[in-house]
Amino acid sequence: MRAFTPSRHNNQPVSGYPLWSQYRNPSTPAATDNAGTVTGHPVSQLYGYPSNTRGSAAAAAAELTATANSAATNTYSETRRLSRFESNTMVIIALSIFFAIFFTMSVATYLIPPLPGIAAVTGSAGVHSVSDKRVVEDLDVGFWVQNNANKGMLYKNISLVAFHGDEKLSNFDVTGGAEPFEQGGRDHETVWLRLQNMAVPVERWVSRNDNNGSVVSGVISKVKFEFRARIRYRGNAWSKQEIPIKAECDGVKIKFTSSKTAREDFDISACEVYGQWDTHRRLMIFSAIFFPVLIFSSLVVYDCIIKHTRTRTQP
Repeated sequence: MRAFTPSRHNNQPVSGYPLWSQYRNPSTPAATDNAGTVTGHPVSQLYGYPSNTRGSAAAAAAELTATANSAATNTYSETRRLSRFESNTMVIIALSIFFAIFFTMSVATYLIPPLPGIAAVTGSAGVHSVSDKRVVEDLDVGFWVQNNANKGMLYKNISLVAFHGDEKLSNFDVTGGAEPFEQGGRDHETVWLRLQNMAVPVERWVSRNDNNGSVVSGVISKVKFEFRARIRYRGNAWSKQEIPIKAECDGVKIKFTSSKTAREDFDISACEVYGQWDTHRRLMIFSAIFFPVLIFSSLVVYDCIIKHTRTRTQP
């Protein structure tokens, strides 16, 4: 008797199950014969999941990639827009600072007149009495006055006060013969002012030969002068056109002879002149330098903070 050997060739179809050749995509109706009977072998499929999972995963990955690319593109566009806005803002601020500096320096240079230059250059004394400690005399002092402005300058209410240390030597401010005067642009002249009956302390006695060869004794003292006046600028001015000024001439060495009235040339002593014009000019120049530096430093700090914040917020 021949033994039975199982083989795929002698297997008969099982009624009720589809053949592999008759299997359709799960999205289509099941394969049936003409009688409506399902034939062939059964096909295993998980319920609710498509059979082509690899293709679905690829599609999902492609969709995620597209979404990420779109988000990156939007972020890049937003970053570029912000960078362009910041660049334009920086340019506008820089131009504003430049024009502010230019305007301020122009006003300080051309529309605020400079103060005049004043120096004590010469003098003469008429001695009334001499003691071991003081010399009483009338002192005439010549001041060199230079108009540093391009337009005319008017000087009025002129007065002169003398000091020896902290001691006020003259008891009055009104000078003899100090009439108002006017100068043209860049003009200069010597103005004579008189202090009468001024008692000057003796610092040192000296002896010397006069023009006749006689030996005369004299006194050397150092005096401080304060030249005061009101000046009016004839041109256009950003600030006040008329201001008070004070010129301090410190350490002026004067010599007095006890025998006669003598004229002595001082060592030229440049005076320090004070007035509102100079204060306004310095304030405007300081503002033109300080505030732009402050604004620029603030912008640099702000830019560093923004960059640091963006770096921390990026994923």
